[in-house]
Amino acid sequence: MTDKKAEQEKDSVVKKLLSSNLTWSVVALIVLIIICTISDHQFLSLSWNKNTGGLSGPLITMLQESARYLMIATGMTLVISTAGIDLSVGSVMAVAGAAAMQLLSAGVNVWMVILLSLLIGLAIGCINGALVSILGLQPFITTLIMMLAGRGLAKVITSGQNTDASSVAGGAPLKWMGGRCLPWF
Repeated sequence: MTDKKAEQEKDSVVKKLLSSNLTWSVVALIVLIIICTISDHQFLSLSWNKNTGGLSGPLITMLQESARYLMIATGMTLVISTAGIDLSVGSVMAVAGAAAMQLLSAGVNVWMVILLSLLIGLAIGCINGALVSILGLQPFITTLIMMLAGRGLAKVITSGQNTDASSVAGGAPLKWMGGRCLPWF
């Protein structure tokens, strides 16, 4: 009787694992890493970069380049987990980024620019939240409108021009964030 019960518990654990979205997400990630490694044998190779004082390689570059998307995805995970939707996250990031580049171009202190950019994103988020919670507008419509307004606002802030962050930030104040935030990267 004990063997049968242990086998049933084992089967239920396996069923739970196979029905979990997290399991299949991890499997998909492993399959993608295998495919990338097969197509480029150097994909998992790591080397020490003397210029940055950290590791370098295709995998590290991929992780560094995906940081901005991971920030948005983290916020969206919280929104979606509460059965909400926010279509404006990319535009909010564009407005805050455009404001940051203009402020850096004007010579404003890097730390002040970071604070102001976060406050701009917070203000736009509060506007979205107020429209949904106080006025009772639908989140889909509210964030769709803010998405379009944010794109337009970012274009107005930059006068439709691109700004290169490497030339305005001077490199040194933000170097730790871009290349040395974690010692092993």
